[in-house]
Amino acid sequence: MKKFIGFLGAIGLIATTTGSVVSCGAKDATTTGNLPDLFKKYDTTNKDAKTLDLGTTKATAGTPTTAEIIAGIKKAANVELDSAIKLSISEDAKTPQTGTLKITGDVKKVAKAVKQYGDDAVSKFTGEVTINVKWKLSPIAKTDLSKLAVKALGELDDAKPETIVAAINAKNADLGLAVANVEVTVNTDNTSAVVKAKDKDTKFTGSVTVTFTVKAD
Repeated sequence: MKKFIGFLGAIGLIATTTGSVVSCGAKDATTTGNLPDLFKKYDTTNKDAKTLDLGTTKATAGTPTTAEIIAGIKKAANVELDSAIKLSISEDAKTPQTGTLKITGDVKKVAKAVKQYGDDAVSKFTGEVTINVKWKLSPIAKTDLSKLAVKALGELDDAKPETIVAAINAKNADLGLAVANVEVTVNTDNTSAVVKAKDKDTKFTGSVTVTFTVKAD
């Protein structure tokens, strides 16, 4: 009987140990602390400062939003800034998508400030720090000319590229096509043209054949 109880005890020990191993996961994000200490390795005053990667923004230009900055910091540094934090980001004029981020927490002692103004009035982080940051922009979605809605342009004054492009824009609202975006090859009988996006164009892709007639002289 003692042997059997000992066996059950061994099983319990194994189960407890296994449970402990399973429960070990990612470290919880830091939600309070002194900002200069938390971001020391990214601090611009540190000559060997690293650059914190904020990730990819939803925008195709400019700097990340406040929400994107907070999410990026949580992912890269495992620090979860609160909504009361003050953020000021500046982009480097010479190196796009890099710059500095000034983070300002509560300038008073947190306990005193919370007691006086309430939990939502001040940040749980103290101090101020400016860190090096970088980010990526979302790629600009190109418009595929092969999916042009209206390809029959009607009667034109002539078959010049600028006339054809103007007619395409007139028939397809909000397209915003420019002669600089495409190469226009007009058929010898002046009744159609192939409009192809330039290889390195950033706004358009693909090609389309449009039809038209030219006014008689």
